[in-house]
Amino acid sequence: KSSPTNISLVRLPPTPIGLFIFDVFIALFLIWSTLRTGRKILLVRPHLATWVQLLSARLLGWNVVYELNGISELEFESARRGRFLRLLATIQQHWASRFANIFQCVTPGIADWIHEKYGFDRKLLVVVPNAINPSEVEPITQGADDESQQKVADGVVVGFIGSLAPWQGLLEAISAVQSLDSSIPFSLVIVGSGTLESEIQAIIDDDQSGRIQLL
Repeated sequence: KSSPTNISLVRLPPTPIGLFIFDVFIALFLIWSTLRTGRKILLVRPHLATWVQLLSARLLGWNVVYELNGISELEFESARRGRFLRLLATIQQHWASRFANIFQCVTPGIADWIHEKYGFDRKLLVVVPNAINPSEVEPITQGADDESQQKVADGVVVGFIGSLAPWQGLLEAISAVQSLDSSIPFSLVIVGSGTLESEIQAIIDDDQSGRIQLL
Protein backbone atom coordinates (compact mmCIF):
# COMPACT_ATOMS: atom_id res chain seq x y z
CA LYS A 1 0.00 0.00 0.00
CA SER A 2 1.13 3.53 -0.69
CA SER A 3 1.02 6.28 1.86
CA PRO A 4 1.32 10.05 1.28
CA THR A 5 4.69 11.67 1.68
CA ASN A 6 4.65 14.97 3.54
CA ILE A 7 7.70 17.09 2.78
CA SER A 8 8.20 20.12 5.01
CA LEU A 9 11.96 20.02 5.44
CA VAL A 10 13.02 23.24 3.78
CA ARG A 11 11.38 26.66 3.70
CA LEU A 12 12.80 28.97 1.05
CA PRO A 13 11.46 32.38 0.00
CA PRO A 14 8.45 31.91 -2.33
CA THR A 15 10.19 33.03 -5.50
CA PRO A 16 10.69 31.07 -8.73
CA ILE A 17 14.45 30.73 -8.11
CA GLY A 18 13.99 29.66 -4.49
CA LEU A 19 11.38 27.11 -5.48
CA PHE A 20 13.60 25.71 -8.22
CA ILE A 21 16.37 25.07 -5.70
CA PHE A 22 13.83 23.52 -3.35
CA ASP A 23 12.50 21.29 -6.12
CA VAL A 24 15.95 19.96 -7.01
CA PHE A 25 16.33 18.88 -3.40
CA ILE A 26 12.85 17.31 -3.38
CA ALA A 27 13.52 15.49 -6.66
CA LEU A 28 16.50 13.78 -5.04
CA PHE A 29 14.38 12.98 -2.00
CA LEU A 30 11.72 11.40 -4.23
CA ILE A 31 14.29 9.11 -5.80
CA TRP A 32 15.52 8.06 -2.34
CA SER A 33 11.97 7.57 -1.06
CA THR A 34 11.02 5.47 -4.07
CA LEU A 35 13.97 3.15 -3.54
CA ARG A 36 13.66 2.93 0.25
CA THR A 37 9.93 3.11 1.02
CA GLY A 38 8.10 2.51 -2.24
CA ARG A 39 5.75 5.41 -1.60
CA LYS A 40 3.78 6.55 -4.61
CA ILE A 41 1.54 9.44 -3.50
CA LEU A 42 2.74 13.04 -3.32
CA LEU A 43 0.56 15.92 -2.05
CA VAL A 44 1.98 19.28 -3.09
CA ARG A 45 0.94 22.90 -2.72
CA PRO A 46 1.62 25.58 -5.36
CA HIS A 47 4.01 27.61 -3.22
CA LEU A 48 6.14 24.52 -2.52
CA ALA A 49 6.37 22.98 -5.97
CA THR A 50 7.55 23.84 -9.48
CA TRP A 51 7.69 21.65 -12.56
CA VAL A 52 10.94 19.93 -11.49
CA GLN A 53 9.37 18.27 -8.46
CA LEU A 54 6.19 17.27 -10.26
CA LEU A 55 7.97 16.00 -13.37
CA SER A 56 10.32 13.93 -11.21
CA ALA A 57 7.38 12.43 -9.34
CA ARG A 58 5.57 11.43 -12.53
CA LEU A 59 8.70 9.95 -14.10
CA LEU A 60 9.14 7.84 -10.95
CA GLY A 61 5.55 6.63 -11.25
CA TRP A 62 4.13 8.67 -8.37
CA ASN A 63 0.53 9.89 -8.20
CA VAL A 64 0.48 13.65 -7.67
CA VAL A 65 -2.29 15.44 -5.75
CA TYR A 66 -2.06 19.19 -6.36
CA GLU A 67 -3.73 21.40 -3.77
CA LEU A 68 -5.17 24.61 -5.21
CA ASN A 69 -7.12 26.97 -2.98
CA GLY A 70 -7.26 30.29 -4.75
CA ILE A 71 -4.27 32.53 -5.39
CA SER A 72 -1.13 30.74 -4.23
CA GLU A 73 1.54 32.21 -1.99
CA LEU A 74 3.90 32.12 -4.96
CA GLU A 75 1.64 34.35 -7.05
CA PHE A 76 0.88 36.62 -4.10
CA GLU A 77 4.51 37.23 -3.16
CA SER A 78 5.61 37.54 -6.79
CA ALA A 79 2.91 40.12 -7.45
CA ARG A 80 4.40 42.31 -4.72
CA ARG A 81 7.70 42.28 -6.61
CA GLY A 82 6.28 43.34 -9.95
CA ARG A 83 4.11 42.27 -12.85
CA PHE A 84 6.85 40.29 -14.58
CA LEU A 85 7.45 38.00 -11.61
CA ARG A 86 3.72 37.55 -11.13
CA LEU A 87 3.35 36.56 -14.78
CA LEU A 88 6.29 34.18 -14.45
CA ALA A 89 4.80 32.64 -11.31
CA THR A 90 1.39 32.22 -12.95
CA ILE A 91 2.89 30.57 -16.04
CA GLN A 92 5.02 28.17 -14.01
CA GLN A 93 2.08 27.19 -11.80
CA HIS A 94 -0.15 26.63 -14.81
CA TRP A 95 2.48 24.52 -16.55
CA ALA A 96 3.59 22.61 -13.47
CA SER A 97 0.04 21.62 -12.60
CA ARG A 98 -0.21 19.74 -15.90
CA PHE A 99 1.74 16.95 -14.23
CA ALA A 100 -0.89 16.46 -11.51
CA ASN A 101 -3.22 13.47 -11.50
CA ILE A 102 -5.86 15.30 -9.49
CA PHE A 103 -6.48 18.69 -7.90
CA GLN A 104 -7.71 19.25 -4.35
CA CYS A 105 -9.85 22.28 -3.44
CA VAL A 106 -11.66 23.08 -0.20
CA THR A 107 -14.91 24.50 -1.62
CA PRO A 108 -16.95 24.06 -4.82
CA GLY A 109 -16.63 27.81 -5.42
CA ILE A 110 -12.84 27.63 -5.39
CA ALA A 111 -12.94 24.61 -7.70
CA ASP A 112 -15.12 26.54 -10.17
CA TRP A 113 -12.81 29.58 -9.93
CA ILE A 114 -9.70 27.45 -10.56
CA HIS A 115 -11.44 25.82 -13.53
CA GLU A 116 -12.26 29.21 -15.05
CA LYS A 117 -8.85 30.78 -14.34
CA TYR A 118 -6.56 27.95 -15.41
CA GLY A 119 -8.83 25.90 -17.65
CA PHE A 120 -8.27 22.66 -15.75
CA ASP A 121 -10.70 19.80 -16.29
CA ARG A 122 -13.47 20.32 -13.72
CA LYS A 123 -13.72 16.56 -13.23
CA LEU A 124 -10.16 16.54 -11.89
CA LEU A 125 -10.96 19.21 -9.28
CA VAL A 126 -11.97 17.29 -6.17
CA VAL A 127 -13.52 19.19 -3.26
CA VAL A 128 -12.17 18.15 0.16
CA PRO A 129 -13.65 20.54 2.77
CA ASN A 130 -11.38 21.54 5.63
CA ALA A 131 -14.07 23.39 7.58
CA ILE A 132 -16.45 22.25 10.31
CA ASN A 133 -20.09 21.51 9.64
CA PRO A 134 -21.90 23.42 12.41
CA SER A 135 -24.85 21.01 12.26
CA GLU A 136 -22.58 18.16 13.36
CA VAL A 137 -20.93 19.96 16.28
CA GLU A 138 -22.54 20.04 19.72
CA PRO A 139 -22.14 23.20 21.80
CA ILE A 140 -20.17 22.96 25.04
CA THR A 141 -20.71 24.83 28.28
CA GLN A 142 -17.82 27.11 29.07
CA GLY A 143 -16.60 27.04 32.66
CA ALA A 144 -17.03 30.34 34.44
CA ASP A 145 -13.69 29.88 36.19
CA ASP A 146 -11.79 28.95 33.07
CA GLU A 147 -10.02 32.12 31.91
CA SER A 148 -8.81 30.44 28.74
CA GLN A 149 -12.40 30.20 27.50
CA GLN A 150 -13.46 33.40 25.76
CA LYS A 151 -17.05 34.26 25.18
CA VAL A 152 -18.26 35.50 21.83
CA ALA A 153 -21.28 37.61 21.08
CA ASP A 154 -24.62 35.92 20.45
CA GLY A 155 -25.53 35.56 16.81
CA VAL A 156 -23.36 34.59 13.85
CA VAL A 157 -19.83 33.43 14.66
CA VAL A 158 -17.31 32.96 11.85
CA GLY A 159 -14.11 31.09 12.64
CA PHE A 160 -10.76 30.91 10.88
CA ILE A 161 -8.13 28.26 11.62
CA GLY A 162 -4.84 28.41 9.75
CA SER A 163 -1.72 30.42 9.10
CA LEU A 164 -1.98 34.16 9.71
CA ALA A 165 -0.51 35.10 6.35
CA PRO A 166 -1.31 38.06 4.06
CA TRP A 167 -2.81 35.94 1.28
CA GLN A 168 -5.48 34.57 3.63
CA GLY A 169 -7.38 37.85 3.50
CA LEU A 170 -7.67 38.16 7.30
CA LEU A 171 -7.01 41.90 7.39
CA GLU A 172 -9.82 42.41 4.89
CA ALA A 173 -12.10 40.16 6.94
CA ILE A 174 -11.33 42.11 10.11
CA SER A 175 -11.98 45.40 8.33
CA ALA A 176 -15.32 44.05 7.09
CA VAL A 177 -16.35 43.02 10.61
CA GLN A 178 -15.38 46.42 12.01
CA SER A 179 -17.49 48.13 9.36
CA LEU A 180 -20.65 46.32 10.47
CA ASP A 181 -23.24 48.19 12.48
CA SER A 182 -22.97 47.46 16.20
CA SER A 183 -26.57 46.20 16.19
CA ILE A 184 -25.61 43.26 13.96
CA PRO A 185 -24.73 40.19 16.09
CA PHE A 186 -21.56 39.00 14.39
CA SER A 187 -18.20 37.76 15.70
CA LEU A 188 -14.93 36.68 14.11
CA VAL A 189 -12.75 34.14 15.93
CA ILE A 190 -9.23 33.56 14.57
CA VAL A 191 -7.07 30.60 15.55
CA GLY A 192 -3.50 30.31 14.33
CA SER A 193 -0.11 31.97 14.11
CA GLY A 194 1.99 33.56 11.42
CA THR A 195 3.54 36.75 10.10
CA LEU A 196 0.41 38.83 10.74
CA GLU A 197 -0.11 37.68 14.32
CA SER A 198 1.27 40.81 16.00
CA GLU A 199 -0.53 43.12 13.57
CA ILE A 200 -3.85 41.35 14.09
CA GLN A 201 -3.40 41.37 17.86
CA ALA A 202 -2.69 45.12 17.76
CA ILE A 203 -5.91 45.69 15.81
CA ILE A 204 -7.86 43.62 18.33
CA ASP A 205 -6.32 45.53 21.26
CA ASP A 206 -7.48 48.82 19.71
CA ASP A 207 -10.92 47.43 18.93
CA GLN A 208 -13.40 47.90 21.78
CA SER A 209 -16.29 45.92 20.32
CA GLY A 210 -15.08 42.51 21.45
CA ARG A 211 -16.30 41.03 18.17
CA ILE A 212 -12.88 39.91 17.01
CA GLN A 213 -10.78 37.38 18.90
CA LEU A 214 -7.38 35.79 18.32
CA LEU A 215 -6.90 32.49 20.12
